[in-house]
Amino acid sequence: MLPDVLCGMPRPRRNSGVPMNSNLLSVLEIIIAVTLVVVILLQVRGSGTTLFGQAESSFRTRRGIERFLFRGTIVLAGMFTVIAVLTARFN
Repeated sequence: MLPDVLCGMPRPRRNSGVPMNSNLLSVLEIIIAVTLVVVILLQVRGSGTTLFGQAESSFRTRRGIERFLFRGTIVLAGMFTVIAVLTARFN
């Protein structure tokens, strides 16, 4: 009997044993991406009153909502990276 490669038959994809719905991962990735963009835009602080004002050049500690947004950005970026890798792996 000839191997599948020589017969021209496509080999079945191996399942890693973890059932993942790629559509769910894609939707979750989009939601996290939009949330990440919003959180980054909320962090902009400056002398102007517009959303894209000039950033401060001096160092200051983050307090309250600034600290929450900063840490939230790190968490969301990590989640986005993990989900992007999972989406690429299971597609």
